[in-house]
Amino acid sequence: MLLLAALFSSNANAVSLEQLKKRGVLTVCANPDSMPFADGFSASPTGLQIDLARALGRELAIDINFSWVEMRYQAAYTGCDAFMGVGIFPDDDSPLKKSEPVLWVEWLAVSKTDRSIEKLEDLDHLRVALQSGSMPHVALLHRPVELSVSRTRDSAVLDAISSGAVDVGFVTNIGLGWYVKQHPGTQFARRSASFIENENGYNMGIGFRQSDAAMVIEANRILEKLRKSGELAEIFAKYGQSPVQGADGKSESERSARERAQNP
Repeated sequence: MLLLAALFSSNANAVSLEQLKKRGVLTVCANPDSMPFADGFSASPTGLQIDLARALGRELAIDINFSWVEMRYQAAYTGCDAFMGVGIFPDDDSPLKKSEPVLWVEWLAVSKTDRSIEKLEDLDHLRVALQSGSMPHVALLHRPVELSVSRTRDSAVLDAISSGAVDVGFVTNIGLGWYVKQHPGTQFARRSASFIENENGYNMGIGFRQSDAAMVIEANRILEKLRKSGELAEIFAKYGQSPVQGADGKSESERSARERAQNP
């Protein structure tokens, strides 16, 4: 999955909420080539994480600067204060202080609408595109499946499904949502890959480096304000996504899809 992971370590100085407000600027790390999360190569940066960061800055009454990192280790040298997308895991020992979940991420089995994938055996003898080393790839290595790992982006996998080059592809719900947003009218059959691995997916939130509890409390307050006003949903919808709403950290659409996968 093309995501900014949660594990970053650095000796660079970060700030508390009080210090941040006095300083008047928050520096956010983002991958410049990770749409729908961020596009830092255009004249005006765009993306879900970019818009979310700007909304956070507006509510904090501070400016937002972006530090572009293509490799995770680079974040340790940029002095950034926050990441708009970090994984939230049980028993997480990350040094980052994290907000409540804003996004659910999982693998989906995707095909044309005339094909139904309900169980692992339905993939046997099919042409399947997926990312090398991914959970679906490992699960299918010893099954009678024609695997293709040459496509490294979700969009390329979905193109291959559309053209008939492969029968099934495994992509993230993030990649699928963005692809459909860019290709109106495109329809796919989709199913959560929890039929392969029950623990399929995780939540993402905002991660703050070397900050304080007050920063997280304030970020959660702002996120709740954006949820209630509908602005958070508007930001996500712009990129084909849905913010999490439930106590379990999943959007209503992803929760329904997971329930269907568990109860075929």
